[in-house]
Amino acid sequence: MTTERASTELRPPETGPNGQWWKDGPVFSTEQKGSRITTLAPGAQPGRFTLSDVASAVGMLLFWAGFLFLAIPRVISYGLIPWVEEMTTQWWFYVIIVLAVIGMFVVGPTFGLYRSVSRSFGQLGIAALAVALVCCASAFIALAIHILIYVDYWSEPHPELESWEYPDEELFLILAIIAALATIACAVLLPVATIATRRVQAQVARLRARGSRHDGTITEMKFLHERVDYFVQFRVQVSWHGSDGPRTVRARMATIPARAPMLGATVIVYTEAVQRRNGTVKERLLLEPHPEIPMSFDPEGPSKYVVTSDGGS
Repeated sequence: MTTERASTELRPPETGPNGQWWKDGPVFSTEQKGSRITTLAPGAQPGRFTLSDVASAVGMLLFWAGFLFLAIPRVISYGLIPWVEEMTTQWWFYVIIVLAVIGMFVVGPTFGLYRSVSRSFGQLGIAALAVALVCCASAFIALAIHILIYVDYWSEPHPELESWEYPDEELFLILAIIAALATIACAVLLPVATIATRRVQAQVARLRARGSRHDGTITEMKFLHERVDYFVQFRVQVSWHGSDGPRTVRARMATIPARAPMLGATVIVYTEAVQRRNGTVKERLLLEPHPEIPMSFDPEGPSKYVVTSDGGS
């Protein structure tokens, strides 16, 4: 790592008049929507998985694998091995479950993995995918251990039991296969999503550095009654005056309700013309809160932009 890169990563990003908008919004995208909207903190490098993320993933994997191993006998009571079923009636079993639940609230259900990945990559989708990979792997490990116990149980003769009294392993096998397939799918998708997200973040950094800058205005804003994590979703239109006259673009916007901008709020528009291999030219756009002009937020946002369970407000 060069000295220049290290100093860039260690320098606290400038918040400007609009605070740390890349964490709480508003963030805009002309190409992605929902959980795929991607941003990058000013002065930061494209995200990457760190040793801290790996440690969080390992801690989460061990915790949930152990928790599920203990919880499965209470959830799936059909066809259990007698000594496994007896284990779930002991006092220490409930003590462990209670301590596990308390521990989950102390360190968080994802051991900080979701928060760290979403901030590093500036996207909620890739964070959810990383967490899903660990969850599916934990479920598979817990189910696999129960299946191994079954195998060991079958290997010993039990003359006191009739054949129909032996535990039925089919449900565990089906669930283990589903967990294994889900784990493989997440393991394949995560590197693909990582590459795509880093490419978008690199594009954001390039547009900030080399794109043409224009002052734009939010001229239309429609609340979509959708929520992704703590971000509510909007469809917006931004207008500005380019070198070839008035311009408009439609985009998706995600923000927490308290930071929903008012119509007429000023944003910065970065534009860059990119020549494709076939000779055609494509214009790339980046919309962000203006780094020098404070943005006006709707004072009624926290009560106005609320998404209920039925998608209403």
